[in-house]
Amino acid sequence: MSDGDQSQSPPMPVQGAFIWNELLSSDLDKSKAFMSAVAGWTYEEVDMGTGAYTIARMADRQVAGLMAVPHPGMPSQWCGYVWVGDVDAAAAAVKQNGGEMLTEIMHVPSIGRFATVKDPTGAVFAIMTPEMPAP
Repeated sequence: MSDGDQSQSPPMPVQGAFIWNELLSSDLDKSKAFMSAVAGWTYEEVDMGTGAYTIARMADRQVAGLMAVPHPGMPSQWCGYVWVGDVDAAAAAVKQNGGEMLTEIMHVPSIGRFATVKDPTGAVFAIMTPEMPAP
C-alpha cells in the first residue's frame, strides 16, 4: 500500500497506544474553520447521547472529535485517549501511582468506557477501554 492509498483500513491500534484525539473548544466554529484550513478536515455532527459532538474526517477516515468546553471559562484544549485493557484497573493504577482521577469512569454505548486523568506532573489525558465491533 502506498502512503497515499487510503482504500485499506489502518492497522488496529494496540493497548497502550493513543487511539483518539478530542478538542474541547470555547469557540467550535472558529476551531472548525481553523482545522479545516490547516489540516483539510471536514465535519459530521453526531448524537453521542452526551450533547453536541463533531467528528472530524480526512476523506473517509475519522481523525478527531470536537465539542464545546463543558464549563464556562475553561480554556480550549486537546485531550488524547490511551487504550487500556481494563479501564477500572487502569484507574486504580492512576491513583496508586500518584495520579488523579479528573472524571468518574463514563460509558458511551457503542464507544466504550473512559475517564479523564492527570499524571503526577499535571499532564492530562484519558484512559479508555473501547467497545470493539464484532468480527
